[in-house]
Amino acid sequence: MTRLELRSMLRRRLQEVTAAQWTDATLNSLLNLGLQYMQKKVQAVDPEWLVYTDTTPIVANQRDYPKPSGFQFEIAVYVSTNNGTSYSIADFVEYQDLIAGDVEGVQYSYKGRFIALSPTPTANSTAGLKLEWVPTLAMGNDDETPDLQVNLHEGIVYRAEMLALGETAQQAEVAAVELAAVVGDITSYYRRKGTPDHINFKGFIGWDVE
Repeated sequence: MTRLELRSMLRRRLQEVTAAQWTDATLNSLLNLGLQYMQKKVQAVDPEWLVYTDTTPIVANQRDYPKPSGFQFEIAVYVSTNNGTSYSIADFVEYQDLIAGDVEGVQYSYKGRFIALSPTPTANSTAGLKLEWVPTLAMGNDDETPDLQVNLHEGIVYRAEMLALGETAQQAEVAAVELAAVVGDITSYYRRKGTPDHINFKGFIGWDVE
């Protein structure tokens, strides 16, 4: 379902056909929270069920590169010195070791919201840094369909309904029971497997699809 369809379903369940107590913007925020709740439940079954692959240019003498928006954790980091024609996988090291120079080969570490590279690049490289990473899901427009198995979409609405009713004196027992049933079905669609699904996603500032 698209965000519009999810919001329409949510409004019906809240018995509010037109916006009165809850604006579209409020329901959109609750739906994103519902989506992230469902993502968390799926990740409990398979932490790497959804992986985005993005690239960003490497700049000469620049060691630190911002993580994409919504970044949770990386699967792998690759560095290219030939404009993305080929890549070398980088090994993770502790930041203290990276800045001390006590490393060999291509390495990376975390520096707050940045990914720090070693050795520091000496030349520009188009698509020089490639990141395979797990995102925090969110819907940004009404025609967007969440990256979640379609049979689990209703769980997004049930969780959003619980959050909406939690702001009122109304109870959400029915939604809680229905949500538990959907969460119980997750293993029918997701399970830990040998390799994660890779999805190319475009839209984060500074990061591009390969």
